[in-house]
Amino acid sequence: MTWTREIGRVLTAVVAGGAVVVGFDVVFPTSIEQSEIPFGDETLGEKVRGFDRDFLRALALAARANKLVLGEIQHGDQPILPAPGQRIAVGQQQNIRPLNVYNDPDDVVRRVPLTFVVDGGTVPSISVELASRAKGAALQSEPDGTMTLGGYRIPTLAANTTTLNFDGGADDIPTFSLADLRACIDKDPEFFHRQFDGKVVIVGTLLDVEDRKVTSKRYATAPEGAFAERCALGGASIRTNAPRDSISGVYVQATAVNNLMRGDALREFGRLGTGLLALTISGLAAAAAHSGPQPRRSPTWAWVSRGPRDRRLHSEAPWRSRLWSRWPPALSPSP
Repeated sequence: MTWTREIGRVLTAVVAGGAVVVGFDVVFPTSIEQSEIPFGDETLGEKVRGFDRDFLRALALAARANKLVLGEIQHGDQPILPAPGQRIAVGQQQNIRPLNVYNDPDDVVRRVPLTFVVDGGTVPSISVELASRAKGAALQSEPDGTMTLGGYRIPTLAANTTTLNFDGGADDIPTFSLADLRACIDKDPEFFHRQFDGKVVIVGTLLDVEDRKVTSKRYATAPEGAFAERCALGGASIRTNAPRDSISGVYVQATAVNNLMRGDALREFGRLGTGLLALTISGLAAAAAHSGPQPRRSPTWAWVSRGPRDRRLHSEAPWRSRLWSRWPPALSPSP
């Protein structure tokens, strides 16, 4: 990863601009300084020793101010963790939280976990941690098994999860270009105050394949991109990519933070409520179908029922047969 210096500078500017906390939805498990590619008599890592120094310093300063949370991915006994230098810079597990989401049996993401067990201890998920720091309140477990955050009782149906309440489209989460923010540092430092003061900021990626999630928003997606206000690199991004049934993982985490901050996570029906709702909708559909106009009798049935009294239908039958043989109707009586 050779963008770490630029990410470090943008991180410092965002924190200085008044961001409440910054989370990383992307994990950098290695550093270019660890590269073992031969380079002359040494390795590339040895040649570029100190390349990540500015990035690590930015991480350390933000973490010391309690304004940084790095992400990790729990994967059995082989979790995907930030590079060792990054973990040291942020104070180890004190500022690292899991990014995992909750997949239903149909592999659709409708919920995110609230807590995880890491190294024998219980820690909040990254979305809960970001919301907790922004609200200045810790996640509390109540005697009845529910959890609260800053007085907000988090609704849950599946244990230890909260159900995501997505907005439609793609502009519900303002998305900025890293390249534009890097160029903005020298052009208009006040831009960071205008955009990020008092906000939770999440660093992530918009990719075509990796880290994409099929969610309960899959029928209300929109083209993704850095469509927020630009500072230094011209106008807004052009919406050229078509909507897909999946969204980038960073939007899942951002939605969870919004829900916890606003107190508007979805409340789900239980099995009984779901069954009653399904029966009600089915009954309304049946009533609407029954009250609608009745289908006209087919020409063939009319001919058989009327017999010789209406020979015109008999004479039309061969013509209708030829017509329907060329363009068979989807739902029509037989000629």
